[in-house]
Amino acid sequence: MNFTGLWWDHGAAQIALDWKSTLATLKKMGATTIDFITIDTECDMDAFTVTSWQREYNPTLTPECSDQYFDSIQNDKRFPTVHAELIRHGFVAGDTTKPHWLRDALPWNASNDFNNNLAAWQAVTRAMISAYKTQAYFVPALAAYPSLGSFYFYVCYIV
Repeated sequence: MNFTGLWWDHGAAQIALDWKSTLATLKKMGATTIDFITIDTECDMDAFTVTSWQREYNPTLTPECSDQYFDSIQNDKRFPTVHAELIRHGFVAGDTTKPHWLRDALPWNASNDFNNNLAAWQAVTRAMISAYKTQAYFVPALAAYPSLGSFYFYVCYIV
């Protein structure tokens, strides 16, 4: 199982360098214009992947594993900024003195479908993903091909 963190600064910067090199190679090979680029990386910051819902379908994902994932996020020194944005989107954390408060604030119950905290998580993380993918892919592409007609990268669940 692939668990992505929330902060892709270094990864996005490296991808931008690699992508710039790839685009330069395309130009050297004769690609003077590009009409459309689509990127589908399947990278995500999805809370669903480590919640109890996922554990129902992936028995190798233990509660301890999801605890460690969410604990590493909630205890990161960069998280207060994200937490403030979550709150702005309606997120209610509950008792933040509890050890696994972030995990507890993101329950998934298939019979109840979606909840406000998951909606806030999706809204905030999708904005983060969009910004990182713009930095990694779109900015270098537009620099290399200023007349680029269209660019699409997959970011779902915009709320």
